[in-house]
Amino acid sequence: FSAEVLHPETGMWTAIVVPRDANGSLVKYTLTVDVKTVNQDRADATISATNAAVIASLHHYPLLYVNKDSIPNATADAFTHLGVTKVIFVERGQIGAGVRTSLPTIEKDLTTMQEIVDEIKRSSSSENYITVTSLKTGEGFFAPAAMLAAYHGSPVLRIEEASGNPAAVADRIHTWRLWAGDY
Repeated sequence: FSAEVLHPETGMWTAIVVPRDANGSLVKYTLTVDVKTVNQDRADATISATNAAVIASLHHYPLLYVNKDSIPNATADAFTHLGVTKVIFVERGQIGAGVRTSLPTIEKDLTTMQEIVDEIKRSSSSENYITVTSLKTGEGFFAPAAMLAAYHGSPVLRIEEASGNPAAVADRIHTWRLWAGDY
């Protein structure tokens, strides 16, 4: 038997193990804990890219990507061929500081989540939604979240960064439903 807790709360944990088919009085268990931490640069890049897709969709602007410290040739060519003179640079956590001076004129430099949310919600096409995703599973669900968010004009937030750890509450509700038989 195995269990996975994607968004555990900080603190002391107690594992309660009950033998299901114990034979005899001595039952051995092995408890393995694998703590997965999301790289902060990866989180910033992912959230920047997903929200940049929303902003590009709301304004009908092309969406062009840069690396942390360089502009790919394809992006530089697009700047030239499209005649790009101004950009909205979405770089939460200043993830793009190493490339900022190489860009065309930066009309808006969105470096905090609040600035990103404000930019999205400023649009008259933005609906009253938020889109929440997680990077914990490693399954890449941020891509469909970005598509959904672009459709609704909603900001994309990481559940791990919400105050009060709502993901842990969702885990508890899900666990309760499974064990209480309320599906």
